[in-house]
Amino acid sequence: QKLEAMRACLPKHVRAFSTSARKVYIAGHGVVPVSRKKEFSMRHSGATAISRALEDAGVQANAVQALYVGNMMSGMLSNQQNVSVLLATQAGLDGIETVTLEGCCGSGGSALRVGYMSIMSGIYDTVVVAGVEAMTHLETDVVTKGLATASDWEREGGKGATFVSLNGTLMQKYLDTYKVDRESFLPFAAVAHQNASTSPHALLKKTITAEDYKNSKVINPPVRLLDASPMCDGAAAVVLTSDPGLADAHGRGMRVVVAGSGAASDRLEVA
Repeated sequence: QKLEAMRACLPKHVRAFSTSARKVYIAGHGVVPVSRKKEFSMRHSGATAISRALEDAGVQANAVQALYVGNMMSGMLSNQQNVSVLLATQAGLDGIETVTLEGCCGSGGSALRVGYMSIMSGIYDTVVVAGVEAMTHLETDVVTKGLATASDWEREGGKGATFVSLNGTLMQKYLDTYKVDRESFLPFAAVAHQNASTSPHALLKKTITAEDYKNSKVINPPVRLLDASPMCDGAAAVVLTSDPGLADAHGRGMRVVVAGSGAASDRLEVA
């Protein structure tokens, strides 16, 4: 009843789409552990994540109709465009549609949305969505500059602003506007580290205390070290399908349904 009430608040064309009888299932997933290895290969790591997702789903490569890959900085940091074709070739997914999508830090989410829409539209029945990023093979200042291209370069990144400095501006604005205590940001870092401590794919497997957070180094006021995510490399993939039988090919007795998908953009310039 709550779900129907929520749908009733949606615009008519969105409501019709959201109540479609067609469903999108996550049939399998594959992950390459997050790392900081100079020898990290997007080609091999991305293909490995895809192969693991196909194996987990029990899907043969010839059943995949399209590959959507999220990536932000391969062209800048690795001199490699056409990442989706690169991974498709390495993973043995020849002759299918491949698209690389860039949405800054949300590139993987953008790829997932396009994969979802390709199935909901009826164009495809089974697709693979992957995300891959390689950053640690270059010096920190080069990667920092690359990340800053996701800002308004003419007004921010090109004038020396970084994502850390821009996030510092946003955090200070939040503190001033809502009159919250600086330590109220602790749960974000604490939950992330707690989750990482039990994940086989995480890099920083350690929990933190309130004292750890409070005493962590200030890197750009008011942002502390434990507020910022580290530069890392990694890859992950999922198999999406409209086939309920394929979604439970292993007979686990359950299917993972993508309940919905939505996207919107805010203004780019922070200042």
